[in-house]
Amino acid sequence: MVHNLGGSAGAFPSLAPSHDWQGVWQFNVGIGHELNRLFMPAMVQRRWGRIVHISTLSTRTYKGNAPYLAAKCALVGYVKAMSRDVSKDNVIITAVSPGAIYSEGRYFAKLSPEGLEDYFHNHLPIRRLGRAEDVAPAVAFLCSEQASFMAGAIVDVDGGGS
Repeated sequence: MVHNLGGSAGAFPSLAPSHDWQGVWQFNVGIGHELNRLFMPAMVQRRWGRIVHISTLSTRTYKGNAPYLAAKCALVGYVKAMSRDVSKDNVIITAVSPGAIYSEGRYFAKLSPEGLEDYFHNHLPIRRLGRAEDVAPAVAFLCSEQASFMAGAIVDVDGGGS
């Protein structure tokens, strides 16, 4: 199972009301937990399963809006804690932390050429934005038998970003 859902849900200000923060948490962590509740029992019973949550490079750089960053940090903690509960049953829970990924209509797609060049110069040594095709192989690997010793791993796919 791959949980690839996240975002700020429109809650940008750090001092947004608590219910806005709760919405961001629900969007980034709560839905993933509910998916785990639905699919994990059968995986445990089969004694085989792979769950990959999509996180973000921001959990290491601490850059980004506070509600989103706090939710994704909670997701990383959740992955680490849950993996301890079910890895004995060969259910391996991991996360992938993408860096700057191009997506039509999103932040990086809207940057001016100068803004993008500045971002590359200061934060992204590979000097290009990532694509979904850059992240997918890591996710596929984590869903495979070859990832059997990676319980709780947080895998960066970030072009060397900072």
